[in-house]
Amino acid sequence: MKRIFIVGIARSGTTLLQSFVGNHPDISTFPETHFFSVTLHKKKLFRALNYVTNKDREFVKKFFQENDLLDVYQDYKGSVLGSKQWTKYLLGLLDQIAISEDNDCWLEKTPMHLYYVDLLESLSDEVTFIHTVREPKSNIAALYDVSKKHPDAFKQNTLSKSIERYKREISFSQRYLGKKNHIHVYYEDLVSNPKHVIELVFDKLNMSYTEEIFNFHNNVNQIVSKSETWKSNNSNKLKLKNKLADRLTTSETQILESQLKGFTPSLLERYE
Repeated sequence: MKRIFIVGIARSGTTLLQSFVGNHPDISTFPETHFFSVTLHKKKLFRALNYVTNKDREFVKKFFQENDLLDVYQDYKGSVLGSKQWTKYLLGLLDQIAISEDNDCWLEKTPMHLYYVDLLESLSDEVTFIHTVREPKSNIAALYDVSKKHPDAFKQNTLSKSIERYKREISFSQRYLGKKNHIHVYYEDLVSNPKHVIELVFDKLNMSYTEEIFNFHNNVNQIVSKSETWKSNNSNKLKLKNKLADRLTTSETQILESQLKGFTPSLLERYE
């Protein structure tokens, strides 16, 4: 089973990328599961003390119910202490979705699963991570904006929190730059030249494809849940837009630019 995860900072183009890659007929894909980010601790040191609760089990089962996948769901029968058996169980459930669709590859996209790359790599041989990267100011402004509009789903309701999250998570993606089974995709390239970017992605995945995968609009409804109203524009025509002035005041823009000075991971060199 080939397992693919799209990870990255929220509002960096993860859904758009999924709509392209997941449109491949041999790849099974689905809405964000949040399986690992909700049921496991983000910090590696605490995962050995992880305890699988009934709430965790119900959370996973609810995903299968809401997506009409109960026919492939299986109850967890492993140890309730620790993270490895539970993680293998979750991976196995996603395998079953692909198997039920006669595929040997699936694509999962939850941006926050960036925090679990090390765990997932240690328990899966056939795993690939595709990281999305977006220009800092635009990504931070978009994250700040969506947090104010949808506080139940996003917690970066201040500019400082949005900046902090961007810096932390782009540094995570930086760690895997040039590593085997890690692909980094820039949002701006994906929007301006999707065909070229997707061709490179499938080349690295060692998968052939047809021109039909570029009809990404066909896949949007399958991967966006009804509650994710902030993704309503994902079916629109692709176009790069500068919304910085609409999302930040002049003083906020000045603060943002000041906070980004000296922050120069090589992953962001193209934006300097």
